[in-house]
Amino acid sequence: MAYRLLIIAVLLFSLILSGCILSPQESETLSPQTATSTPSPAPTPEPSPSAAPTSTLTPSPSAAPTAAASSPTPQPSPTPEPTATPVSEVSIGGVTIERVIEDPAAAPGRILHVKLIVDVDEDNMPSGIVIREYPPEGWDLRVEKWLLTGIMDNLRDQTIEYILSVPADAAAGTYEISGSFETVELGIVWIPLTEIRVI
Repeated sequence: MAYRLLIIAVLLFSLILSGCILSPQESETLSPQTATSTPSPAPTPEPSPSAAPTSTLTPSPSAAPTAAASSPTPQPSPTPEPTATPVSEVSIGGVTIERVIEDPAAAPGRILHVKLIVDVDEDNMPSGIVIREYPPEGWDLRVEKWLLTGIMDNLRDQTIEYILSVPADAAAGTYEISGSFETVELGIVWIPLTEIRVI
């Protein structure tokens, strides 16, 4: 019996030495591991290379070439004719003459009162003045010329009045009175036109 116990003790000792039998402390420390499958991390999907957006270049509207404008050939401007005004005046060489019509509108068969206002500069007085008036064709003007001289003692500031008769058959419209004065020093000087309306 003792011999068997001795053999068993030797066997146990040899097993202990070979590591096949764990001590109770080691058996507590090394608990059976539960095999848990640790999921391997899924591979991160690499982003597929997206096509780079192509920028569509909108062509900017190009300025249409402007044709070089051909410069017109300058034309000589015509000499302007006298402009008709309700009151006409001219002043030159010490003489100023103004024509005034009280009412420049009249019916056929009526008369118009016309004034010629003469202003003479005593410091620059001419030797004489001849004044002429030219009514529309066919209109009656009894006196068309006035002479102002120092010999006649009428070369001074004054107002000449005359009557102009509108023909009975005058058509409605606009007519003009023209006139002039003349001196030895200046020659002929035209008085601006004056408009008359027949209504």
